[in-house]
Amino acid sequence: MPDSSTIIFTQSESLKRVKIDLISAFEKNINSENIGRVNILEEISDLKVNLESSRLVYLPSSTYALYHNNLVINKINLLNGDIATLYKNPDGQKIVDLIVDPAQKSIVYLTEENKIFQIEYKN
Repeated sequence: MPDSSTIIFTQSESLKRVKIDLISAFEKNINSENIGRVNILEEISDLKVNLESSRLVYLPSSTYALYHNNLVINKINLLNGDIATLYKNPDGQKIVDLIVDPAQKSIVYLTEENKIFQIEYKN
């Protein structure tokens, strides 16, 4: 995460979050072998997102990511786990993959029928 104190990862296809403290070379009395290691600051939090048939698309320089779930594209706040539905595919075709353009102004998604669609994205 951009705050350098949070790691987002998957475990058994479920999205998890943990707060960490990175051990740096600037800390007093630090053994050089420990530089770059982390201290876990809290219990691992389950963000309750199953990524079994999806992948997380991280939005750079933000605390958000996108993922799809059948007909829906969701946006998740990776710090608190809040989820908002951004888009529901109106033609009933299952979404199988998605990307966000580098300028983060549109989302391109692929359906199970191998059709590609583009929708406008607003932060």
